[in-house]
Amino acid sequence: MKRIRILVTCLGLFFVSGAAAQTPQQGLLNAVAYDPLPAQVSVNVRPLNDSDENLALKQTFETALQERGYTVAADAQFVLTFETREVAGAWADRGRRTVIELDAHGEGVGGDQQRVRLNLFNSSSGGVFNRGREGGSGIVTPGHFRIDLSIDDRTNGERLWQAWAVADIGRSDGRRVSQAMVPGMVLRLGETVRQEQMDLF
Repeated sequence: MKRIRILVTCLGLFFVSGAAAQTPQQGLLNAVAYDPLPAQVSVNVRPLNDSDENLALKQTFETALQERGYTVAADAQFVLTFETREVAGAWADRGRRTVIELDAHGEGVGGDQQRVRLNLFNSSSGGVFNRGREGGSGIVTPGHFRIDLSIDDRTNGERLWQAWAVADIGRSDGRRVSQAMVPGMVLRLGETVRQEQMDLF
Protein backbone atom coordinates (compact mmCIF):
# COMPACT_ATOMS: atom_id res chain seq x y z
CA MET A 1 0.00 0.00 0.00
CA LYS A 2 2.87 2.34 0.86
CA ARG A 3 4.50 1.70 -2.54
CA ILE A 4 1.23 2.53 -4.31
CA ARG A 5 1.01 5.85 -2.47
CA ILE A 6 4.58 6.72 -3.45
CA LEU A 7 3.87 5.80 -7.08
CA VAL A 8 0.69 7.92 -7.17
CA THR A 9 2.56 10.88 -5.62
CA CYS A 10 5.39 10.61 -8.18
CA LEU A 11 2.91 10.44 -11.08
CA GLY A 12 1.08 13.49 -9.72
CA LEU A 13 4.30 15.48 -9.54
CA PHE A 14 5.20 14.39 -13.06
CA PHE A 15 1.89 15.57 -14.55
CA VAL A 16 1.99 18.87 -12.62
CA SER A 17 5.53 19.61 -13.83
CA GLY A 18 4.54 18.64 -17.38
CA ALA A 19 1.57 21.02 -17.32
CA ALA A 20 3.81 23.81 -16.05
CA ALA A 21 6.35 23.14 -18.81
CA GLN A 22 3.61 23.45 -21.46
CA THR A 23 2.41 26.84 -20.23
CA PRO A 24 2.67 29.11 -23.30
CA GLN A 25 5.08 32.02 -23.27
CA GLN A 26 3.24 35.31 -23.56
CA GLY A 27 3.88 38.75 -24.95
CA LEU A 28 2.15 42.06 -24.29
CA LEU A 29 0.54 44.07 -27.11
CA ASN A 30 -0.52 47.73 -27.20
CA ALA A 31 -1.93 49.52 -30.25
CA VAL A 32 -3.53 52.85 -31.16
CA ALA A 33 -5.81 53.41 -34.16
CA TYR A 34 -5.71 57.04 -35.33
CA ASP A 35 -7.93 56.57 -38.39
CA PRO A 36 -9.93 53.60 -39.70
CA LEU A 37 -7.93 51.24 -41.88
CA PRO A 38 -9.68 50.27 -45.13
CA ALA A 39 -10.68 46.60 -45.35
CA GLN A 40 -8.46 44.27 -47.40
CA VAL A 41 -5.95 47.06 -47.88
CA SER A 42 -2.78 46.74 -49.95
CA VAL A 43 0.37 47.08 -47.83
CA ASN A 44 4.09 47.53 -48.41
CA VAL A 45 6.17 46.03 -45.58
CA ARG A 46 9.35 47.94 -44.77
CA PRO A 47 11.88 47.26 -41.98
CA LEU A 48 13.81 50.23 -40.61
CA ASN A 49 16.90 48.03 -40.35
CA ASP A 50 17.76 45.62 -43.16
CA SER A 51 19.61 43.08 -41.02
CA ASP A 52 19.24 39.40 -41.88
CA GLU A 53 16.90 38.91 -38.91
CA ASN A 54 14.68 41.80 -39.98
CA LEU A 55 14.56 40.66 -43.60
CA ALA A 56 13.41 37.24 -42.40
CA LEU A 57 10.87 38.96 -40.15
CA LYS A 58 9.67 41.01 -43.15
CA GLN A 59 8.78 37.78 -44.95
CA THR A 60 6.96 36.56 -41.84
CA PHE A 61 4.91 39.78 -41.77
CA GLU A 62 4.10 39.47 -45.49
CA THR A 63 2.97 35.85 -45.09
CA ALA A 64 0.82 36.70 -42.05
CA LEU A 65 -0.78 39.64 -43.90
CA GLN A 66 -1.60 37.53 -46.94
CA GLU A 67 -3.13 34.85 -44.72
CA ARG A 68 -5.42 37.54 -43.28
CA GLY A 69 -6.53 38.62 -46.76
CA TYR A 70 -4.29 41.65 -47.24
CA THR A 71 -2.41 42.32 -50.48
CA VAL A 72 1.35 42.87 -50.28
CA ALA A 73 2.84 45.11 -52.96
CA ALA A 74 5.93 47.31 -53.27
CA ASP A 75 3.90 50.26 -54.65
CA ALA A 76 1.03 49.97 -52.15
CA GLN A 77 -0.61 53.12 -50.80
CA PHE A 78 -0.09 52.05 -47.20
CA VAL A 79 3.35 51.35 -45.73
CA LEU A 80 3.77 49.03 -42.74
CA THR A 81 7.04 49.94 -41.04
CA PHE A 82 8.56 47.91 -38.25
CA GLU A 83 11.54 48.21 -35.94
CA THR A 84 12.95 45.57 -33.60
CA ARG A 85 14.93 45.85 -30.38
CA GLU A 86 16.45 43.18 -28.19
CA VAL A 87 17.33 44.23 -24.64
CA ALA A 88 19.65 42.00 -22.65
CA GLY A 89 18.66 41.10 -19.11
CA ALA A 90 20.35 42.71 -16.11
CA TRP A 91 22.24 40.61 -13.58
CA ALA A 92 23.24 41.43 -10.03
CA ASP A 93 26.22 39.86 -8.26
CA ARG A 94 25.15 39.03 -4.72
CA GLY A 95 28.64 38.06 -3.58
CA ARG A 96 30.84 35.00 -3.93
CA ARG A 97 30.91 31.92 -1.80
CA THR A 98 34.37 31.74 -0.20
CA VAL A 99 35.66 28.37 0.97
CA ILE A 100 39.46 28.78 1.01
CA GLU A 101 41.35 32.06 1.51
CA LEU A 102 45.09 32.34 0.82
CA ASP A 103 47.17 35.12 2.36
CA ALA A 104 50.92 35.86 2.06
CA HIS A 105 52.96 38.68 3.64
CA GLY A 106 56.62 39.64 3.75
CA GLU A 107 59.47 39.53 1.27
CA GLY A 108 60.22 36.90 -1.34
CA VAL A 109 58.12 35.33 -4.06
CA GLY A 110 55.68 33.54 -1.78
CA GLY A 111 56.08 35.83 1.21
CA ASP A 112 57.64 35.01 4.57
CA GLN A 113 54.30 34.70 6.35
CA GLN A 114 51.79 32.48 4.60
CA ARG A 115 48.36 31.59 5.83
CA VAL A 116 45.57 29.36 4.54
CA ARG A 117 42.10 29.86 5.96
CA LEU A 118 39.30 27.31 5.54
CA ASN A 119 35.87 28.88 5.83
CA LEU A 120 33.59 26.18 7.27
CA PHE A 121 30.46 28.24 7.90
CA ASN A 122 29.45 31.83 7.19
CA SER A 123 25.77 32.79 7.38
CA SER A 124 26.29 35.75 5.05
CA SER A 125 28.66 34.64 2.25
CA GLY A 126 28.58 30.86 2.77
CA GLY A 127 31.26 28.25 3.39
CA VAL A 128 31.90 24.50 3.25
CA PHE A 129 28.68 23.59 5.08
CA ASN A 130 26.34 26.28 3.75
CA ARG A 131 25.75 28.46 0.71
CA GLY A 132 24.96 31.66 2.58
CA ARG A 133 22.23 34.19 1.98
CA GLU A 134 24.09 36.29 -0.58
CA GLY A 135 25.89 33.70 -2.67
CA GLY A 136 25.68 33.66 -6.46
CA SER A 137 24.21 35.93 -9.09
CA GLY A 138 20.58 36.71 -9.71
CA ILE A 139 18.44 38.11 -12.52
CA VAL A 140 17.20 41.63 -11.84
CA THR A 141 15.34 42.05 -15.14
CA PRO A 142 14.90 39.33 -17.81
CA GLY A 143 15.96 39.94 -21.41
CA HIS A 144 13.11 41.00 -23.69
CA PHE A 145 12.33 41.63 -27.35
CA ARG A 146 10.27 44.54 -28.68
CA ILE A 147 8.63 45.19 -32.06
CA ASP A 148 7.35 48.66 -32.97
CA LEU A 149 4.89 48.70 -35.87
CA SER A 150 3.16 51.54 -37.74
CA ILE A 151 1.00 52.00 -40.84
CA ASP A 152 1.29 55.26 -42.78
CA ASP A 153 -0.51 56.56 -45.86
CA ARG A 154 2.09 57.10 -48.58
CA THR A 155 -0.01 59.77 -50.35
CA ASN A 156 -0.29 62.24 -47.46
CA GLY A 157 2.17 60.94 -44.83
CA GLU A 158 -0.55 60.49 -42.20
CA ARG A 159 -0.24 57.71 -39.62
CA LEU A 160 -3.28 55.46 -39.38
CA TRP A 161 -2.13 52.92 -36.80
CA GLN A 162 0.71 52.29 -34.38
CA ALA A 163 1.49 49.26 -32.20
CA TRP A 164 4.23 47.87 -29.99
CA ALA A 165 4.64 44.40 -28.53
CA VAL A 166 7.08 43.21 -25.86
CA ALA A 167 7.96 39.65 -24.84
CA ASP A 168 10.51 38.15 -22.47
CA ILE A 169 13.12 36.15 -24.33
CA GLY A 170 13.48 33.58 -21.55
CA ARG A 171 15.29 30.48 -22.81
CA SER A 172 14.48 31.27 -26.45
CA ASP A 173 16.47 33.49 -28.79
CA GLY A 174 15.26 36.87 -30.00
CA ARG A 175 14.65 35.69 -33.56
CA ARG A 176 12.31 32.90 -32.48
CA VAL A 177 10.40 35.21 -30.13
CA SER A 178 10.02 37.92 -32.80
CA GLN A 179 8.67 35.42 -35.35
CA ALA A 180 6.10 34.25 -32.80
CA MET A 181 4.96 37.83 -32.09
CA VAL A 182 3.96 38.60 -35.70
CA PRO A 183 0.61 36.72 -35.99
CA GLY A 184 -0.80 38.36 -32.85
CA MET A 185 0.15 41.83 -34.09
CA VAL A 186 -1.30 41.28 -37.57
CA LEU A 187 -4.49 39.90 -36.02
CA ARG A 188 -5.09 43.27 -34.35
CA LEU A 189 -4.14 45.38 -37.35
CA GLY A 190 -6.04 48.68 -37.35
CA GLU A 191 -7.50 48.18 -33.84
CA THR A 192 -6.85 49.93 -30.53
CA VAL A 193 -5.49 47.48 -27.95
CA ARG A 194 -4.42 48.06 -24.36
CA GLN A 195 -2.18 45.62 -22.49
CA GLU A 196 -3.41 42.55 -24.36
CA GLN A 197 -1.58 39.28 -23.75
CA MET A 198 -0.51 37.19 -26.75
CA ASP A 199 0.33 33.49 -26.63
CA LEU A 200 3.64 32.98 -28.43
CA PHE A 201 4.57 29.30 -28.07
